[in-house]
Amino acid sequence: MLPAKFRFILENCIEGYLATCVNNQPYISLMKITPLLERSELIISTRKNTRKYQNLQQNPAVACLFHYRAPELEQDQSLLVLGEAREIAGDQIEFYRNIHTRKHPGRQPFLFGPDVAILTIGIVSLILADAQDQVLSWPSGSSEVSAEALGSEKQKTEP
Repeated sequence: MLPAKFRFILENCIEGYLATCVNNQPYISLMKITPLLERSELIISTRKNTRKYQNLQQNPAVACLFHYRAPELEQDQSLLVLGEAREIAGDQIEFYRNIHTRKHPGRQPFLFGPDVAILTIGIVSLILADAQDQVLSWPSGSSEVSAEALGSEKQKTEP
């Protein structure tokens, strides 16, 4: 189960930036993303005739960046999700498409048709940074988040 701080941002952001890379050529796309957190997955859709889809076919490793601004705290937070994309096939397509459609009504042109792929991103790890440069990370696959992983540590930068 993902820690609450990470879940909150994923549940409250409807868009994120999807980064792919093939042959050392990065590519980024603004996407409507649906969290399916009980499975540690994110749902996306894309047309099959896009560079994004071609990149995902060649290299399923992705990064998704979400930005959240808490109005009551006036504090920005960014959540980076590292994961692996897989295209959904067979009987599972309608299950994932229906969840994605409920989260993003009115996006049918991007969700239906023979040219549209429904994909999931399996969450491998998460990195959360706030406006004070406090960074939290979470390793997926562990049943608990260690105190060290939840401890704040500053990112070091070279001058």
